[in-house]
Amino acid sequence: MKLCKILVPMLICLAYSVSDTFGQRSLQPVANGITTDSINKILTNIRKNYTNINSKLTGLKIVKDEIEGESTEGGSIEKFYDGDSLRKAIVIYYGELGKAILEYYFVRDAELFFVYERRENYDKPISAGKINIAKTEESRYYFNNQQLIRWLTEKVIVNASQYQAKQVEILEDLKRIKRKAI
Repeated sequence: MKLCKILVPMLICLAYSVSDTFGQRSLQPVANGITTDSINKILTNIRKNYTNINSKLTGLKIVKDEIEGESTEGGSIEKFYDGDSLRKAIVIYYGELGKAILEYYFVRDAELFFVYERRENYDKPISAGKINIAKTEESRYYFNNQQLIRWLTEKVIVNASQYQAKQVEILEDLKRIKRKAI
């Protein structure tokens, strides 16, 4: 009984300190100076925009083109326009040992807000005949005001220290993509 009188208050204090610590973490900057609470609101908005664009694809103007010189087996690009506004671009790069599929999503004035990337690795080179997909990797990149604020690879959040280099890479790729098939 005496042990319970000592343990219960200690557990209550521990619970409050853990709760307070986690509560404060949500106010600390996570990526590009944005707090966890702000990121969650932005992610909710990104998911709404993503769903909205994909639900309206059949009504958008589609522009298709081939991509040459950027991968061993070529590639393709499809751009989806709402009037003159670019809303989505699907880029596929084909290689001897796999392919990469990238979906770019845009809001007002072709501002990037989300990239979905899927890489499929084959079990052997395509020149060897019938191939199978040996491995698939997925990544998701969430942007706010041209800043990478969340990066998931295989549903795991990547360390924010790596965001800047990836952000530069994606935005540079995006410049080339925007010039294709306009």
